[in-house]
Amino acid sequence: MPELTITDGILWRHDSASPLVLMLKDLEGRTGYGQAAPLVGRTDTTLEACRQSLLALIARLPSWAEPSIAAGLTMPAEASMAWETAVADLQAQSHGISLGQYLDPTAADKVEANGLVDRTTDPLDVVAEGYRCIKLKVGNEPSEELRRIAVLRNALGPDGTIRLDANQAFSTIEAQTFMERASRFDISYIEEPTGDPHVWRSLFEATGVKVAADESITSRSAAEAFLTGREADILVLKPALWSSPASIVDTIRRAELEGFGITITSSLDGVLGALLAGHIAAISGSNPAGLGWGDVRPEELGWTSVIPGPIFELPIGLGVSVDLESQ
Repeated sequence: MPELTITDGILWRHDSASPLVLMLKDLEGRTGYGQAAPLVGRTDTTLEACRQSLLALIARLPSWAEPSIAAGLTMPAEASMAWETAVADLQAQSHGISLGQYLDPTAADKVEANGLVDRTTDPLDVVAEGYRCIKLKVGNEPSEELRRIAVLRNALGPDGTIRLDANQAFSTIEAQTFMERASRFDISYIEEPTGDPHVWRSLFEATGVKVAADESITSRSAAEAFLTGREADILVLKPALWSSPASIVDTIRRAELEGFGITITSSLDGVLGALLAGHIAAISGSNPAGLGWGDVRPEELGWTSVIPGPIFELPIGLGVSVDLESQ
């Protein structure tokens, strides 16, 4: 790893609804990007706490990044993720490789993404875009949703992948009834069928449909609780909630060793979150990622050369290709 001198740091926010963006500059004129994106309403972390922590780090510049000047400081995980991602972005750029390959040399050079079908989306439109793995929102109108699942299975054929996302909408009885009826369509898994994780194992045993934990994972410690409790078969992990790219890779490796499936997703955190999720997914195996391109505002898509779609091609570094400082 070459020595890296960070000469300057800038903290920026696109608008009042955006996460905090951290830009770090090195001696070679490169810019590394990171983002602090707390999940509002699901964690106790605030953007202001992240802002104060990152400003304190910026005040220490210029400095060597190895060892990290963040060492020994207490800060929200989301702020630490912003710093560590920006540093790793600079290091990856200096090597001329993707962030994913910098974190793990075995990382793939491209990642499959899942398409999303909500209540307003025609499933056939998503299939026509080239997606072979599609997640369908359920829990509102079971009969209509089962019809849409049948349409999807027919369009995808036997080799396509169907995921369901209930967002805890069902009662236990409703979930079991729905999962039993859906099971004939070869469902990969259903996310959070009820609000009580303690019934998920029995729902799988009764229906044969695997259950994924998503909203219930609000931190690394929450993910590790699921590894211990084994209420779910699949863990849906959002990198923004970890303290560094390396720390979520550690969680992925432990989960894989213990037989869990892993899906990496962004967390409604814009294009930087989608880019980070794509790089982490390149490390976590062949399971299609949820990159949330539909939640990215059109002007943010211009920040990167990555083209949204069913295949994510890993760019050099994190993949920001414009100077956000000029924004």
